[in-house]
Amino acid sequence: MRAPTVPVHLLTHLMHAFLQRVADDHGIDILHIKGPAVHPDLWHHDEAGPVPRRSTDADVLVRPVDAERFLAHLVAAGCEQRSRFTTGSPFEHAANIWSDHLGHADIHLFMPGIEADPELAFASLWERRDHERIAHQGCATPSVDDQRLVLLLHAGRSGGVNNADKRRVWDEADDVVRERVRRRAAELDATVGLAAALGELDQYRDHPSYRLWQQFSTPGSHTRTDEWVARWEAARTPRQKLSVLVRATRVNTDRMRLDLGREPTRAEVRAATRERYRLALAEVRDRFGKDRRS
Repeated sequence: MRAPTVPVHLLTHLMHAFLQRVADDHGIDILHIKGPAVHPDLWHHDEAGPVPRRSTDADVLVRPVDAERFLAHLVAAGCEQRSRFTTGSPFEHAANIWSDHLGHADIHLFMPGIEADPELAFASLWERRDHERIAHQGCATPSVDDQRLVLLLHAGRSGGVNNADKRRVWDEADDVVRERVRRRAAELDATVGLAAALGELDQYRDHPSYRLWQQFSTPGSHTRTDEWVARWEAARTPRQKLSVLVRATRVNTDRMRLDLGREPTRAEVRAATRERYRLALAEVRDRFGKDRRS
């Protein structure tokens, strides 16, 4: 008889508990975010009442100074690291791990949209932390107001004003709560990301991060070249800008490895690199042509 299959959303609960156990064993501070870590006050409601959050992966924010050490301990505990912070997303904020038994988890170095120094931001979130029990394991979470901000920042890069979480944690909140969230966003230098979620992004047209948030809050005809230009504009230091330029010329071998299910060959990497340049040149020519016609 085949063993019963455990639903993915229940495995996510177990992954949260596993991550906390590894963190506790090695004296590492983590905050559980999104999914089953969300406070019940922020759950959606239907005719029967509050609807528990479900997720297909576990998300945690780790104290940045301990991020690489935490990943190393997770690998030692049997997980596979499938992406690095620099390759996991356009914001370069999370590394992905996989467990054959528990599924995926994203280990966040920082929260996209919080532009304060990551160590100082984590310390501020940690100081105000709350706690939830996930799979019978005590887990630290951001405070309820900080969770509102985290969900709104995620909404800002997931469709903005049309996002369901935005409607729940902002539209259904009163003015007092909204003002607390705005103050918290200011403290964490997260006003641009919050504006993207609230449909107020045009107020920040001169901000370096404006174009990047515009692409994710209003998805549409943006190209990969547009994305790289936006990432370059959002980079704050010459070193960060140089890093963006270097990565723009290289294929994401972590992504290729996931797509192929094996290590890509050198020939495959070269072919993918040529295709990357071909598409970029085509996008530039197309944009140049549109500019000339307009």
